[in-house]
Amino acid sequence: MLLAFLLALGCAPSPAPPPPAAPALPADAIEVVVVPSRPPADSREFEEQRKAIYAALRARVQQLTEAGTFQCCIRIPCTHCALMAGGCNCGPGLQKGEPVCHDCALMWQRGQGIIAGVDPKDVCSFLEAERAMNEGGGRCFPGGDPGAAD
Repeated sequence: MLLAFLLALGCAPSPAPPPPAAPALPADAIEVVVVPSRPPADSREFEEQRKAIYAALRARVQQLTEAGTFQCCIRIPCTHCALMAGGCNCGPGLQKGEPVCHDCALMWQRGQGIIAGVDPKDVCSFLEAERAMNEGGGRCFPGGDPGAAD
């Protein structure tokens, strides 16, 4: 009887082992978020959200413009400066020959600049200017690095 009990106990199916644990990530790991390549199934909701975000951004640009801290150089004021700097000085800077944000530089290349006397070929973004300085001239500084000692 005891032998039959031990045999029955040994032949009983054992529970499945737990799945292996995911490897622990280091504390400084960056979480990657996958963005869908298409809008959500309810495209009306997506479109409403997009319009609300755009309207809020345009309202913020208007507030900054009225406060005198947003002086853009393109027909439809840039969004980069509103989001990243809380103001825009591309207009006055460009009049002094300084680089502008990448939004403004791109729109100048597309014929959307509003400052008279500026040739779109001469408008450089901050990134282009930094690259030109690191490479010793280029399109933004045809005469060489403006910060270099003579």
